[in-house]
Amino acid sequence: MLDNPLSPKSNDAAQLVETDVYASQCKVMERLTELAEFWNQLPAFRAVAETEHLKAAAEYLGVGAPALSRSIRLLEERLGTELFVREGRGLKLNEAGRLLLEAARVAMQQLDEAQLTLRGETLAGPVHIASSGVVTTSYLLPAIIVLRASHPTLVPVLSGPPPLDVVARLQRGLLDVAFTSDPIDAPALLRERLGVETSGVYCGRGHPLFERSDVAIDEIAQYDFVGPTTTSGRGSEGWPSAKPRRIGAIVDQMRIGLEFCASGHFLAVLPDALARADGRAGRLWRLPVELGTRVELFALLRDSGGGRGRAEVVVEAVRTSIAKSKA
Repeated sequence: MLDNPLSPKSNDAAQLVETDVYASQCKVMERLTELAEFWNQLPAFRAVAETEHLKAAAEYLGVGAPALSRSIRLLEERLGTELFVREGRGLKLNEAGRLLLEAARVAMQQLDEAQLTLRGETLAGPVHIASSGVVTTSYLLPAIIVLRASHPTLVPVLSGPPPLDVVARLQRGLLDVAFTSDPIDAPALLRERLGVETSGVYCGRGHPLFERSDVAIDEIAQYDFVGPTTTSGRGSEGWPSAKPRRIGAIVDQMRIGLEFCASGHFLAVLPDALARADGRAGRLWRLPVELGTRVELFALLRDSGGGRGRAEVVVEAVRTSIAKSKA
């Protein structure tokens, strides 16, 4: 037998449901209020955590050092744990502090990217990039020039070669994207393959081997090379380690090595992409030997769940730059 919806029993059940819903809503609002208060304390914490210097952080935020110190104490009381090791007047992050700092960096970065997307300003502001070698000079620079032609408020921040802690820096939001030849796999990061780069042996106009089409690798090895700072093994340059050669100059940048080579006094193993323009201009000659060097190029960036932020746009621009150079 069905209950009468107007019976007292049914009314009591409806009131209980309403009470439960109201209680749940109250709990949600209490939690949101608590999170809002916690979020308001994070800028003070991050300023102190990034500088590990109370006075410097206070000057940056435009507040007094005592007030900032109280804010940190209140945050520690809220969390029930200390975030810094206090040594005299110095502050140093402890393990709990480092954990909170990493989470704050990622959260703030994600919110920043979300607000830029909602305001239609995805390609604005700084984009932090780690890159070196042929990717930087031959592909990244042209890609940035193209992007900035349409988005002049985009500010690329280049940090040179991908650091040893590139994975941690990407995960913490200190880097947006890194270009590398290492096939790195890491949680929460995407690895995108951009292409393959080859290298060859080059000489400049005036060198005895310029425009030679019948030279062998044994003869090539008798001439002076400009080499990288590390010449052991195949390495990133590509000369086979089993074949001795003469090193007449050592440089730490491929672009400088190219200029040494173009002088006509040295041979050099150069990425074909780097030497291509000079070869077309008649400054360099690619000798008819194949070293078999093939270096894969990758981009590493945070997994945005299919979103299209500044990092994704830069990667796509570099991919397009690589494709154009091969055409």
